[in-house]
Amino acid sequence: VDIKDPEFISEKIRNKLDELNIYGTILIGHEGINGTISSGIHQNLLNALKFIESINGFDNLDLKFSQSEKRPFVRLKVKLKKEIVTIGDTSINPNNLVGEYVDPHEWNKLITEDDTLIIDTRNEYECSIGTFKNSINPKTNTFREFPNWIKAQKFSEEDKKEKKIAMFCTGGIRCEKASSFMKKEGFENVYHLKGG
Repeated sequence: VDIKDPEFISEKIRNKLDELNIYGTILIGHEGINGTISSGIHQNLLNALKFIESINGFDNLDLKFSQSEKRPFVRLKVKLKKEIVTIGDTSINPNNLVGEYVDPHEWNKLITEDDTLIIDTRNEYECSIGTFKNSINPKTNTFREFPNWIKAQKFSEEDKKEKKIAMFCTGGIRCEKASSFMKKEGFENVYHLKGG
């Protein structure tokens, strides 16, 4: 979501989450919000999410839940960022240009089609833990390296028009930015796994 005044939004969120004893990290920039938060009191976590969703434009958050026996964070950090996930080009904006989202139940069909290239947009460490069969590992250490990797592949104009590019990541944001970059570079058939 486009955020006109990230500084104002970050202060608003920091104040409320402090009040609710929420811990974790939230990143806020002009292009949106991303974060991981926790609380020892489940209702406080629900109240924090309800508050964030009440902010104009945040009513459709992509939420994922997990549990931990131990407190995963020791403090709250709300950080202002030029980019939520750094690709190194602030003109890349999934709010303006993005590939096609693929629901998880449609993903296996897409990645088994002959004309589909599967690209893992995660870093080398994440890829080493596990990936989809036949996916391409760009062997990047940081997401900022992804655009240079794509350019180094020297895709032909025919490839850009004909090939299907299917991308995935951990939580969905890198794929969105990668697909926005690919569309900007002239790739026509760009897909990414919804939610990561």
